[in-house]
Amino acid sequence: RIWNYNKSRIHSFRGARLVSCHLSGKLIFRGEICKAPGNTKDIAPCQETILFTESLTFMEALAAADTINSIQPSTVPSTESEETEAERPMTATKRFSADEVKQMQTALNSEGGLPTSMFDERPQTRAVRRFDHVINDNALEENKPNLALEDFKPIVKKPSKPKSKGVKGRVIDLNISQSWGDLFYVGLNGIEVYDPDGNQIEVTPSKLEAHPRDMNDIPGHSSDHRVLENLVCKPNNTTSDVNMWLIPFNQGEDHTLKIDLGRVTRIGSIKFFNYNKSPEDSLRGAKQIFISVDGVPVTDPKTGITLRKAPGVVPKSKGPHLKPDFGQ
Repeated sequence: RIWNYNKSRIHSFRGARLVSCHLSGKLIFRGEICKAPGNTKDIAPCQETILFTESLTFMEALAAADTINSIQPSTVPSTESEETEAERPMTATKRFSADEVKQMQTALNSEGGLPTSMFDERPQTRAVRRFDHVINDNALEENKPNLALEDFKPIVKKPSKPKSKGVKGRVIDLNISQSWGDLFYVGLNGIEVYDPDGNQIEVTPSKLEAHPRDMNDIPGHSSDHRVLENLVCKPNNTTSDVNMWLIPFNQGEDHTLKIDLGRVTRIGSIKFFNYNKSPEDSLRGAKQIFISVDGVPVTDPKTGITLRKAPGVVPKSKGPHLKPDFGQ
């Protein structure tokens, strides 16, 4: 039985997805396990039980002795109380008596904090950053923060750089080297190119070339609608995969996209709309991309740039706007 990472609904995306199990060096299981719900109200979705037998006798005996069946949903705190009281519950399993609880409450109200002798197991792993020099403990008890604002200096912005004239070029080459977690597919909702004045440069489907081109490169996907042309066909701010581009992904290989503008043009910025079908499928979005114009890199040749992961819902913003310092 594997219990997946369950800190919160958002942090549950840190959980494991593809798991391999070996017994004495021999592979006995390889596959996906369920994602935790991010709360403790729904017990069953938090764990994945992997059985290695189809014996009804064994499974009946296992169910009869399974402690998970004795957990009542009503005894588990609700998600609202979890998120209100603490960002993350304690990972230790030790139970404390009423006297110990009172002792801890007294210790928490003091400056010394909890004595380590009260724990014989792993302490709470919630990250806590202390600002004793600017926070009044008594004010915290009254929910009235008393920050010493004089300790903070105003941030003075440096003089802005002169407006970039963009980069001259005709062919934009992109290479997607990493997805946001999906091991088999990567894609985008759309892409837009702008000149230095913020005017969109027209890009038609005939100006696009990709390797792999789209899902139809895979045998058996001859009628897949997630085609290359969708990259420049609106709407981009959508969750409908009819308007998206998706390709097979192989870690360590090149996944290239070429945009031929037809003539030498001043390029000021590129706007990406990452793959946004659903919260789970947003892991198919592009994460690391390398960009060059007419063969000259405009992003770091070693690290490229990182695109923001789409939320999996229709956002209010229209997409991350990439403005590299072309400096030409």
